[in-house]
Amino acid sequence: MGLEKDVLAKVASVIGDDKSAAFEYGTLFVMCEESQARSVFHKLSKDYGFGKVRVSKTPFEYAFDFV
Repeated sequence: MGLEKDVLAKVASVIGDDKSAAFEYGTLFVMCEESQARSVFHKLSKDYGFGKVRVSKTPFEYAFDFV
């Protein structure tokens, strides 16, 4: 839970909303605009290592996986 709590705080600091992001089955889902998703990806990659975060688009949100 520590990692999830830390990641959610980082996402909230980037998009300015702590209710648009949630973890499900180890994947972070974020409802946001593409530009915000890019900022989230860059923040998480910088903090957790390049190549350690993968992002994909669902019809309604962005999914971030940690590898």
